[in-house]
Amino acid sequence: PAAEESPQEDGGPCNDDGCPVVASVRTELFYCGRFLGTEAIPGSDGRCGPNDGPQCPSCVRYEAQLKADQEEPAAEESPQEDGGPCNDDGCPVVASVRTELFYCGRFLGTEAIPGSDGRCGPNDGPQCPSCVRYEAQLKADQEEPAAEESP
Repeated sequence: PAAEESPQEDGGPCNDDGCPVVASVRTELFYCGRFLGTEAIPGSDGRCGPNDGPQCPSCVRYEAQLKADQEEPAAEESPQEDGGPCNDDGCPVVASVRTELFYCGRFLGTEAIPGSDGRCGPNDGPQCPSCVRYEAQLKADQEEPAAEESP
């Protein structure tokens, strides 16, 4: 998503203007804290946040993309119709060509997936806990037959 194209140096999220955004504890909205003037942010003192008040247009778009990303997984929560693999949360998983790890692509947030942008993959980065368990079970299943063949 456009909201995540320019990550902060510390890995935090950025809006589509490339500015770092932080969630306000008061409003739970994301703000970049830039001063853009009252014409750019009507009904404000000209600053996007940082604790409350109107957001700049870029942060409004970031928030809209974030909400859209959070709504997406609901459609993926059932097993794949084609019988493909699913993690233990019932979400379809796909192997990344970059990392060869399996990802479900859900947005679960940075608390659920530490060290990430909050999304499980889909191409690289940390996996969600359910995909980590899927990967561990897959490896255990692959190792198990070799152990049974030994006398």
